[in-house]
Amino acid sequence: MEQIELINLKESDLQPAVKVFLKAFQVENEVSIASNIHKLWNDLIRYEIADFIAASVDLRIVGVGALIKFINHGWISFLGVDPDFQKMKIGHNIFQALMERSQQYSYCSLKLNATETGRKLYLKFNFKPEYEVIQYYLKPEYNLEEFKDWDIHIDRKIESWCLNLDQQAFGVDRTLFFKMMIDAGAKIIKCSKQGFGLVSQDKLGPIVAENFKIARKIVKFSTVVGVKKIFVPQHSDLSSKYLPGLIANRKNNLRSCTRMVWGNHLQLNDRYMFGAHSFAFG
Repeated sequence: MEQIELINLKESDLQPAVKVFLKAFQVENEVSIASNIHKLWNDLIRYEIADFIAASVDLRIVGVGALIKFINHGWISFLGVDPDFQKMKIGHNIFQALMERSQQYSYCSLKLNATETGRKLYLKFNFKPEYEVIQYYLKPEYNLEEFKDWDIHIDRKIESWCLNLDQQAFGVDRTLFFKMMIDAGAKIIKCSKQGFGLVSQDKLGPIVAENFKIARKIVKFSTVVGVKKIFVPQHSDLSSKYLPGLIANRKNNLRSCTRMVWGNHLQLNDRYMFGAHSFAFG
């Protein structure tokens, strides 16, 4: 039987690890996606925001996963295994190692996004479903005149009121996360000091706002700057109030994942949460 070794991923290991991760989700030929993920992982390691653990067989990386570190709270993400090695419990071993690593930081809770396949594994580790997240594609907005009377703009600064609102919504200080994303090229849409959204490539999220009218303005404005999709938490009726008329009629809108939590539930403020930053594929 082939010997599986778990290693701490270094910057020099990123290229083969990214290749394996993309192969796991059948997008290994997408050069632009590979470049973006490579840069993101490199920044996560450089800023010491995440610990990556990889599995290797005969010095070949065949699986990877990450623990993203916040204060008193962690995220498990980027878990993927080469399809040729997916029946060797490699994903299970990486996940267990990430759970053990999290104990070093004495986290009171851990979170992750789960596909239907992944849920079975995470339930065994006592993760509990929290809420569903659905991917939506947006209609492009061409009526630029509408925005002239709005107090809305986009720039690359994360202001204190944005951070305060985000912490009220998600229950954790994510200042370093936003700094890293902006350094990597992300921008912030701000509306009337009552809401904001993070624009990263063609994605908008998180979307945090004091009410659904502000959230709707942020989503409409985002399509002008190239946003095509959002990930919406289905924890209340908020999405039904601000999404009608904004989303495209595409089958991919039905794609969903489950937000799961281990340990103590963070004190979330549902009424501020209109869009998530991350999503699970596979």
